[in-house]
Amino acid sequence: MFELIFTECDKEIRSGQVRANSLFECFQKFLGSLSSYKMDEIHRLLDPHRDNRFLDMDTFKKLGPRITHIITVNQNPGDSLSMSRLDCLQSYSNSTNTSQDESSLGLLNESLMNATIGSLEGFGMDSTGSCNADLRNNLSELKFQNDNLHKEKKDLEKEQGEVERMNNKLVEENEILKRNLREAKINMESLQQKNQDLALLYNLSPELRIGSGIKSCNEKIEIEKSRYEEVLLENKRLIEELEDAHSSDLKARNDVQRRDKAIQNLTFEIIKVKDELDEKSKSLKHLETNHKLAQTSNEES
Repeated sequence: MFELIFTECDKEIRSGQVRANSLFECFQKFLGSLSSYKMDEIHRLLDPHRDNRFLDMDTFKKLGPRITHIITVNQNPGDSLSMSRLDCLQSYSNSTNTSQDESSLGLLNESLMNATIGSLEGFGMDSTGSCNADLRNNLSELKFQNDNLHKEKKDLEKEQGEVERMNNKLVEENEILKRNLREAKINMESLQQKNQDLALLYNLSPELRIGSGIKSCNEKIEIEKSRYEEVLLENKRLIEELEDAHSSDLKARNDVQRRDKAIQNLTFEIIKVKDELDEKSKSLKHLETNHKLAQTSNEES
């Protein structure tokens, strides 16, 4: 069925890839009476990022069960007609080869137009059993996604813990550097004051000149200046690392929140699918009971 739709959209270029919008237009043609909500859901599956992507045959066929589920779940009369047309397409694809000439497509369109409401069972399909199978598959897929999200959440929490530990370490190192910076500044100011005192003594008492002492003091000042500049550079480097760690921590927190929200949405979806599955199971049991009663009545008569 989905191969036939894909081939119909790719009949001119035959590149093996079809735009999402072209496939959606083909669905609109075959399922025109389907509700707008379901058509939007089909469009979302075909083109999730709204970029009119290319799809190949395998990718399109993998979406088939989910598209069928969207069409069949909670049907209204208009949806039944659309499902009947889709069923006609299935019947047609099973009874013809892959050649797509004009006469074959004409017969296909005629078969689709002649489909009537309620003809789903007429083609030999058990709609309740099919829906139950789709619901079980959907439930299994949701549980798998939920487990993956929980695993990703744990990994992100572990990564967040590592980032926080690194952040705390950088904060401690930054405090140590700030303390060293203050000490170096105090030492430099002290040496500068001593240098000024020696210079004053040198100018006032030529006979007591101690040029060698002033030179030694100047050398110490230069050393302290170099040390001060090194501390400044190291402090700048640590501040940059601290900012990077803060950004990583913020990103990890956002990822955890996003995963939590996704897990919550999946949990709601799982509950919804379970409820639908229970409802379908009840309907199936009710139908089986009625069928047995009808058989018993026929045997008695």
